[in-house]
Amino acid sequence: MNPIQFPKFSPVYFFILVASAFITALTSCSGQDNTTAQANGAGTTNSLKWPEPQDSMIRTGKSYYYMTSIGDLTEKNVTIQKTMEDINGQIWIATTGEGIYVYRNNKYYHLTEADGLISNCVYSLAQDWFGHIWIGTAKGLSKFDGNKITNFTLADISGSGKDNNLGKDLPTCGPMDILSLLVDRTGLLWMGTSNGIYHFDGKKFTHVLHGGDIINDSDKNPRTVSQIIQDKRGSLWFNTWSDGIYRLDDKTLHRINRSNEEWSTGIKTDSQGNVWIANEPHSVLKYEFATSESAPRDSFTVYTMEEEIVNKRALRLQHVTPSGVMWFTAIPYDGIEGGLFRFTPIDPVLKKSVLVEYDATQGIPSNNMRNLIFTKSGEVYYSDDFKFGKFHLNILGC
Repeated sequence: MNPIQFPKFSPVYFFILVASAFITALTSCSGQDNTTAQANGAGTTNSLKWPEPQDSMIRTGKSYYYMTSIGDLTEKNVTIQKTMEDINGQIWIATTGEGIYVYRNNKYYHLTEADGLISNCVYSLAQDWFGHIWIGTAKGLSKFDGNKITNFTLADISGSGKDNNLGKDLPTCGPMDILSLLVDRTGLLWMGTSNGIYHFDGKKFTHVLHGGDIINDSDKNPRTVSQIIQDKRGSLWFNTWSDGIYRLDDKTLHRINRSNEEWSTGIKTDSQGNVWIANEPHSVLKYEFATSESAPRDSFTVYTMEEEIVNKRALRLQHVTPSGVMWFTAIPYDGIEGGLFRFTPIDPVLKKSVLVEYDATQGIPSNNMRNLIFTKSGEVYYSDDFKFGKFHLNILGC
């Protein structure tokens, strides 16, 4: 039996899907059906037979009272890059060297190049409306539909022209890594790469600043795009490692620039679709949407963290709860330990911002936490460089 459980289509979901497909067709977006792409030679397909499930990723790690289902990749010396919950509650674990592990029903399923993945070095994951999993790697893009894997090489994505399909005014860097993925509300797949932003309409890949009709209103170009989110008004936001944050409004790519600040350690949307930005060194910004056409478009409410607690650490924004509480992780940096942080922008009792730090002495799994997933069922999964497990926040009184 396949470890992937695809959603059962309700009449309402089917209606939404058909309506979306119709709207997408009218806007020249052909969804995620790969038939056309394969007919044009843009992808190669490998049939997949699932391997037998494993009890652990490599071996069962030490059991702690505050976490279960731990997997340990230390012996393989590869890092966990990204984790994602799919629509069926299965956890996908992307690694930089061992492909993907899928955690389901207390078992791990392992997918590698031997099973058809285009690369074992995986950076990003996304799921589309059909339940298909898109996998961004160092060598191209893979799509898994539950039975087979379809691969798109870097040549398929960026073209084989002398300018690498990026244009003379755009930078190129070595092998192109696909660092982030998002399927938007119309079904269009967006890719953040080390060479900028692409989208895939089911027929072809297009770089947004070359071959499209999108205008960049700044003198900088987004590279190393590490995160993509979509806000409540449908605009797309792109976080980069060193070129700032960009927002795509209709056909204009707008660079968000506050006092020349260019470094963000995370962008997230909350349950209402509001945008939150973790800004280095120690502040959180909430984007204020314009209430009328005459109101300023770029407006932020700034919440400042306690500098002595942050202590020069780059806090990575992982999750915003419906009540507005924010969870951050931090990795060791410059001799300072990492950890787990809870930030309340406005505490209802104290009437001010409150930042609480947790470390291993208080029961968190690791001081080198990288990823947190707050699942739909209320569970919390964590990963550090090499380990993955289920983490019980009630140990922290949360």
